[in-house]
Amino acid sequence: MNLYKSLACCLLFFILAVFEFQNFCFADPTTANYAATLSTTQTPLTTKKYIPPPFTGLNVLGSNTFELVNPYRANSFLKFSITGVNVTGVKHSKASFGWQLSLFNFEETIRIYRYDSYRKDHTDYAFHWEMDVEDLDDLPDLVEVCFHYGHNNASWYSTYEQRRQSWPMDTGYKTSQSSSTSGSNPFQTGDLLHSDFGDLIEYLFLTSDGFAVLLSDREPLKLRRDPNGSDPLLCASIDRKFRFTFKFNVLATANLRSTYTNITTGHTYLKLKSPKAVPDERLFKEPVWSTKVAFKEKAINQSAVVEFAKQIKQHAFPASQVEIDGDQWEGHYGDLTFDPTRFSNPKAMVDSIHALGFKVSLWVHPFVNPDSAIFRLDNRTSRYLAKDKQGRILKVKWWTGNESAAAAIVDFSDDQAVGWFVRRLQALKNATGVDTFSFDGGERGWYGDEVHFADAEVRRHPELIAQSYVADVAAKLGNAVQVAVGYKSQDVGVFVRLGKRASTWDGDNGLQSVIPSVLTFSLAGYPFLLGDVIGGNGGGGSGNVSEELFIRWLQVNTFLPAMQLSTPPWSFGAAAANSSTLKLAKKFIDLHVAHSATIIGQAKKLVSSEGREPLLIRPLWWAAPEDPASWRVADQFIVGDDLLVAPVVGQGQRERTVYFPPGSWTDEQGKVFKGPGSAKVLAPLEVLPYFRRSVAKF
Repeated sequence: MNLYKSLACCLLFFILAVFEFQNFCFADPTTANYAATLSTTQTPLTTKKYIPPPFTGLNVLGSNTFELVNPYRANSFLKFSITGVNVTGVKHSKASFGWQLSLFNFEETIRIYRYDSYRKDHTDYAFHWEMDVEDLDDLPDLVEVCFHYGHNNASWYSTYEQRRQSWPMDTGYKTSQSSSTSGSNPFQTGDLLHSDFGDLIEYLFLTSDGFAVLLSDREPLKLRRDPNGSDPLLCASIDRKFRFTFKFNVLATANLRSTYTNITTGHTYLKLKSPKAVPDERLFKEPVWSTKVAFKEKAINQSAVVEFAKQIKQHAFPASQVEIDGDQWEGHYGDLTFDPTRFSNPKAMVDSIHALGFKVSLWVHPFVNPDSAIFRLDNRTSRYLAKDKQGRILKVKWWTGNESAAAAIVDFSDDQAVGWFVRRLQALKNATGVDTFSFDGGERGWYGDEVHFADAEVRRHPELIAQSYVADVAAKLGNAVQVAVGYKSQDVGVFVRLGKRASTWDGDNGLQSVIPSVLTFSLAGYPFLLGDVIGGNGGGGSGNVSEELFIRWLQVNTFLPAMQLSTPPWSFGAAAANSSTLKLAKKFIDLHVAHSATIIGQAKKLVSSEGREPLLIRPLWWAAPEDPASWRVADQFIVGDDLLVAPVVGQGQRERTVYFPPGSWTDEQGKVFKGPGSAKVLAPLEVLPYFRRSVAKF
């Protein structure tokens, strides 16, 4: 009898389960009205236990174009479209983690998941496009999702470096090699001067409509941007040779600041890493002085480096490091040994610079030229170099490579190669007394398409090679190193250097691109920023950089975490103590030193809070996330909570308009400005406009 009762109960449970399944899965809207039904705005409940309603809030604008409604911000939308899709039906269903909404036709299924978080301040969505075809020949040549990033007049912000950096993203920008069939350039770290994408890549985008979009980083992506008339597109695609599962995540919150805070505090499926350590504090306090530009036109040698250090000391400038940069210190690129014809006693040179009170840094890279001794060694060395798909040493072209033969490059996906490279650098330190290194290279782009990485995980996702270069190589050499590449390495406590800049005023990699790049790096989770050399790479007083450009560039860097100089301030025609350029250089370097304790304190707070106090350098919308006027300010920034910096970046400009966030702001002379709002301020060459907030923090 008990057996019959048990069977009856099981049957009843099954009937109820089927009934529930039908209610959830087959309650499809009719073809005539499903678009209107889906457009209902989701409104968070205010009860103690927040239980999200079924998945609504998606507008179907056409057979392949959709609009996700932000339930936390009125009239805010995320519009996206999908290549080659003809939606023939829509259905809701209940998943174990929340709700899903399926859009489907005969060959593909596209699901949008909404994760139930039981929090009232954000909602997570996940987009999955899974192909299901019997014959691979039926697959499209291009799988692409496009975000209409001018839709609703929203401002978008990227987390990757590009040559013509803009803040927010420039809707008129077009990637250089895009086409309708090939997508665009691979979305990977590369040489800023020869690629659409620079030294730093993350997959996160934020919008002023309160959305964050995190593209999947598990498949090699291509990214293209197209003005597309009045409907600008940001499109991500994968090639047909890869897995046909395309994914991205979306976070919806009330505004830009709450979106970013949710990402960094870990209460969402979209996450950024947080730094785990603060780099060497001396780099915050005193500038790095590089030989890069100072000796650009002539070969560097031992006596020149020592004389450069003596000139810094003679003119009473502080210095954390004297960096031996440029392309002439090695005898052959890749040997990691000083050229004995120009550096007869490197240890004595380093000792002389130490005696002046400065540390010594050395520029290094992963390339190995064919004329180097390392390249000519037997298989004990060649096994550490990257191979192509036929097992031969990979040939790469780099900016100082031998024109007659391509160079090799170290494979940092191989643990043994990493250990070998680090041991060689440590031996160089031990032999010469050099304190630290400035790492160049490491970008995925140098390895090309023919590389066969040693590690299987890196083969699946090649951008991890850049992460390995930072975390497994640079970070092993101490906390005073600097790197010029970044990918998922926010947790490594090292300084990250902006890409090479030209000595021009404009935004095409000149001075006006510096603050947008700084804000982009900061938003990507890299707070410890080192700008490229002040004045750019155009040379000294007799080169391409004018005295005005040099001083304005120095002012932009005054309140950044670190400064790097190479153009000597005493090189502008008059080395006398009363030279105006020399005096102004001392003024702003001293100002940086005076405020370094504030910057270090904010850096420590950022690390100790594990993301709860994000952004050392902050955009203006951090202080005024609901004010549209703050969204497009590209030439100001905030340090921590209460220091507003508004440098002049225009040639010949002697005043500027400053946007003030809510609160009271006091300038250097004690004048108070009330925000929110804008005001004109005088800014002759000797003035850097900056202001302190005189009320509670944001």
